[in-house]
Amino acid sequence: MFAVCGNEPTINVYDEMTRKLVVNLSGSATGLPGHELRVFAVKFDKIDENLLCSGGWDKTVQVWDLRMGGPVRSLLGPSICGDSLDLFDGFILTGSYR
Repeated sequence: MFAVCGNEPTINVYDEMTRKLVVNLSGSATGLPGHELRVFAVKFDKIDENLLCSGGWDKTVQVWDLRMGGPVRSLLGPSICGDSLDLFDGFILTGSYR
């Protein structure tokens, strides 16, 4: 699978073989928790392929579970304005525009 983010506060996850949309992860537009502004960075967890993290302009990092179709954790703080998100050894690493 691969994930795509951009101008919207959503993340689209596609199947790499078929190139078909698997799940659309969105938040505030549907009234559910999630991003409120543009998403700049998405990173899959190397240990659990069902988890991914995302970050953007809304100063949150969202931890998504593809099985749930929504975020399972949210961290407030970094304003991510580029590809500055990584997962390493159980830690979430971010850059922040501040």
